[in-house]
Amino acid sequence: MKLFRIQSLCWLSALITQISAITFLGVLQSYPELSTLYGYINASANATGQIASANNFTFLAASNDAIATFTQDNPSVATEDLLETILQYSLLQGGFPTLSFTNTSQFVPSNLVNATYANVTGGQVVELVLDASGTPEIVTGNKTLSTSTSTVCGIIHIVNEVLSIPLATVTEITAARFEFLISILNLGGFLNTNAVYVNEVLELPDVTYFLPNTAEALGNFTNIARNSSATALQAAFQYHIVPDFVGYSSLLTNGLSLKTAQGSNVTVTIQDGDMFINSAKVIASDYLVANGVVHVLDSLLNQFDTSPPPVPVATTSPIPTIAPTPTPTPTPTAITFASVTPSASHSSGLTTGAKIGIGVGVGIAGLIGLAGLAGYLLRSRKQKRESRAWGEQNMSGLGSDPGKFYVNRGTVQKQGDLGLGVHNTISGGVSPYGFEAHDSPEVAEPSTVRRE
Repeated sequence: MKLFRIQSLCWLSALITQISAITFLGVLQSYPELSTLYGYINASANATGQIASANNFTFLAASNDAIATFTQDNPSVATEDLLETILQYSLLQGGFPTLSFTNTSQFVPSNLVNATYANVTGGQVVELVLDASGTPEIVTGNKTLSTSTSTVCGIIHIVNEVLSIPLATVTEITAARFEFLISILNLGGFLNTNAVYVNEVLELPDVTYFLPNTAEALGNFTNIARNSSATALQAAFQYHIVPDFVGYSSLLTNGLSLKTAQGSNVTVTIQDGDMFINSAKVIASDYLVANGVVHVLDSLLNQFDTSPPPVPVATTSPIPTIAPTPTPTPTPTAITFASVTPSASHSSGLTTGAKIGIGVGVGIAGLIGLAGLAGYLLRSRKQKRESRAWGEQNMSGLGSDPGKFYVNRGTVQKQGDLGLGVHNTISGGVSPYGFEAHDSPEVAEPSTVRRE
């Protein structure tokens, strides 16, 4: 029943603008965690009037716990006027449901246009963004974070912190504890009452401040201040101020040129995800102040040196030196001359030189394959010619008429009988070693050397 009533109220609040205050209060009343806020708005004619005049809005509703903490921490300032101002600041212009929050900050104007608290054209802004875990956050004055814990009707966000109204610039510098910047302002005499140009800037609407806050910046300014005139110091201060433009980070794009109060321009550079003003790096951004926004720099701006940041040099990993792999020294392979044991059917009639040739041929063929085969064929031809010559030579020491001799099984024999011709298993023709071959497999086997 309660859910149906809330849905009906949401529907009515979206469609019936004339009684928006009634339907809006009805939604708040339906949520116990908003009872304190409901009681305050319902009891204040001004607050009810603000709600009644609102159209196309998003409301950031502080929970009971958030209001209790705020009043406890600020007992002396929690006046009705301040509470009404906070209510105006909590009422945003336009509809921003949870799904409209992104990782990129949005700076949304509110209904806070009271010049006592805000001097920004169109209304003081709040920053809407998703945190790293995807939770909707609202960032207000002095970087106060309020988390949207739940949403009602898509346009009412229940938040766990009361929004913090942005302060005047000098007050914000102190609250944010910009210690180096404060020292620079004191050293340059910028906080003295006679520094009229500083007060003029603080009273201007829509100002962007680029302010240094590092030890390096303080050291450099200390050296400059020793030798600078009052006019030069004024120019140095004004070169850090951009009037007539509220440059939230979402508006500072690469290459944007902005005219300063001093008269010269500064240039925005976006490089590797970092933002630079001239060559000074932005180290903190979007501090909301009453009349604009403050960005914190890591160094001073110099109107006489408007150069951009140096372009980073691409670093390349050195190519590793690979030591050459030593070529292994081949181990000599011993060539073994095979000892061929002759058999009755294959070795008949082979000379000793032929047997050695066969052994060498086999060894080489086993090591170098086809190359050995080619060598083997060449040697075979040569051995053929040598074998023929061997058979025609006279055997010295065997008499004056030695006749023809042949070798059989290592024995030199005289060829006197035609029936003692050399035989082998080669079928007919001439043996590869220069001897006549016959068809018969039988081989004569003389055992002694005979002379006719």
